[in-house]
Amino acid sequence: MKGRVAGVLLVSLYAVLWAGGVASYAFLGEPPAHMRWAGPVFMVLAGGLAVWYSTWRYRAALLGAGLAGFAAEVAGVWTGVPFGEYAYTEAFAPLVFRVPLVMICAWAVLAGYLDGLFRRFEWSPVRHALAGAAGLTAIDLVLDPVAAGAMHLWQWEQAGRYYGIPFSNFAGWFGVGIVVFGVLLALGRREPVSRHVPIIGLSLVLFFTVVAWARGLIVPGMLGLALCAAHGLLARGGNRPPDAPCDVCPPGASRSSR
Repeated sequence: MKGRVAGVLLVSLYAVLWAGGVASYAFLGEPPAHMRWAGPVFMVLAGGLAVWYSTWRYRAALLGAGLAGFAAEVAGVWTGVPFGEYAYTEAFAPLVFRVPLVMICAWAVLAGYLDGLFRRFEWSPVRHALAGAAGLTAIDLVLDPVAAGAMHLWQWEQAGRYYGIPFSNFAGWFGVGIVVFGVLLALGRREPVSRHVPIIGLSLVLFFTVVAWARGLIVPGMLGLALCAAHGLLARGGNRPPDAPCDVCPPGASRSSR
């Protein structure tokens, strides 16, 4: 009972921050100065909820995926590889090695989101990882114009053609995505993914989609709507239970993560 109450409170706080963030970036331009803490806390809550609703072993898999993405970010800001040359602002402080620590949560949630969405399909681990990397790259086409533009989370040294973002960024996301999914599947492919994890991930895609439309970013907004539609189709496809492990799925079987 206590765990359920705590879960409801966390979800409620997340929903309030989600709505507040959309309102701030859509109508105020940015959050008020006294609310700058809300963005990092919102991302921590997203990661916290994904962990809360997962098994212990899948929590380790999410952490591993998040750390792999974070390590790539550290390499990126120090060397320009694999995303291109960029630098984070203090908007999502604290920064560790010049990267916001909450990026661990962002990578973990998005990887867990796509992992859970693709579990319905009988794909090999290689195909699963490639699909995950492609999905992460597609999400980044929506996320980056908002995060680097409207939210001022980072700045590019040399502007690219896609809303100021260089092509190298998306090539980097695909390559890093393969590594992130490799870690996630190595640690958690035999674990079920809670149905809550894809919902949390979808809420992030919706957040950036709504803000994109509100800020006049038409292409990211359209891509965000397309991703939401694809989510609906994929969530109804396949022949596996949504919370089944990748490698163990007797016909009609289903495992609950909590």
